[in-house]
Amino acid sequence: MSQPNQYYIYYKDRAFPYDRQAFQGKIYNFENEHPTDILIIGEIENFQPPITHTNIEEFIDFVQNDRIDLKIDNAIQLYQLGVLMKCPTLIIITDQFIDANKNELLKEFFSSKYPLSWVYEKLISHNFLEYIEEEKLMQYPVSVIHRIIQKFLRNNKCSRKIIDFIFKYIESDQPFGSILLNLIEVNEDEEYFLEKLHSKISPKYDLAFVLPGHLIYLLNQKFQ
Repeated sequence: MSQPNQYYIYYKDRAFPYDRQAFQGKIYNFENEHPTDILIIGEIENFQPPITHTNIEEFIDFVQNDRIDLKIDNAIQLYQLGVLMKCPTLIIITDQFIDANKNELLKEFFSSKYPLSWVYEKLISHNFLEYIEEEKLMQYPVSVIHRIIQKFLRNNKCSRKIIDFIFKYIESDQPFGSILLNLIEVNEDEEYFLEKLHSKISPKYDLAFVLPGHLIYLLNQKFQ
């Protein structure tokens, strides 16, 4: 017979018992969103790396007993569970671990066959220049690459490495690659960008995506 505060988290083919009272103080808005048992379906099944039964048990153990053993092979999964279940303390702890071990995590990711998840996308965008030579990046659709570079440029200057990467991506014949040109603003390497653009003019390059600031720069150079 189940105990008064014992309910279940259902994931795939298993039911995991949890203490409802222990969860109430640690999961944001828990009572409203999870009035009884918790059925985990949908988006969690698309998490990468995949969420395992062991990860669910680790999550419950953390919430109920404040125990956690973070490792390279469970940190991403537990971070995703923390976000999904709205557990602030788990999010903070796993985020700190991921940041401290980002190089090992990204090295493992780029050598794996895992699809790109939002967590890895965030990691790559924060450390883009360190991994800009990874050929795996050339396989991602332009929408993903645009987000990664856009996030990186919020806190970093555009550079020749970024410019070279964008031209390399366009040359790789990814559909709509020219959209990335709108990420390049007038910068310290303006002459380099314009010369490279001039040398590469072809049907692959849709100049409609080149920002107007570059034309203004050229006009200023001509009429000064």
